[in-house]
Amino acid sequence: MNHLSGMNSFSQHGEDVFIYNYINRFDIDINKKILDIGALTGLHNSNSRFFINEGWDCIMVEPNPNSYKLLEKNTKDLKCILENVAICETDKKVKFQIGKTAGHSKISNRGTIEVQGITLNSLFKKYPNYIDLGILDIDVEGYEEIILIELLKTSVRPTIILVEHQNNKNRILKQNNILSNEYTMIKNISVNNIWLNNSDYYGNA
Repeated sequence: MNHLSGMNSFSQHGEDVFIYNYINRFDIDINKKILDIGALTGLHNSNSRFFINEGWDCIMVEPNPNSYKLLEKNTKDLKCILENVAICETDKKVKFQIGKTAGHSKISNRGTIEVQGITLNSLFKKYPNYIDLGILDIDVEGYEEIILIELLKTSVRPTIILVEHQNNKNRILKQNNILSNEYTMIKNISVNNIWLNNSDYYGNA
């Protein structure tokens, strides 16, 4: 684990503790609810585990069936909801590619298995208590921009969005184009950008 500000971080690069400190530094009024899309095993390199331990409610989404089994094991005593689905543009099954490492698995036409797909709109209909979402975390190996577009089709506007870009200039530009009208990027940490809803940003930056 990383050790930042005297806290144990479960994130790969301390993103969770940065967000926690930012929220408290600027006294941001945030609902303690997090949606973790691409939760993997829910332990190592987890952007939600820290917040769950702090008492936040969480939906952890992981389509990889192998990772999902470990996710169930690692969260059996925690306050969270688990979903073995892939967030995408459809509620139908989609092809899924198991990567050489679990963290590189993704939705792909070259996938050898099928997993259940679900749109964000359908997910929020299933869990209406999460419409007032505090943090949205997206780490889905190249599918991030599609999920961001799907998010904007809903009425849900999380206070904070943490999204992976892998330092790909084209993907960073696309994410900027999608989010910049309603969000301000407050921090880049390694391969992730952290965005704050403009309604909370002005006066806090």
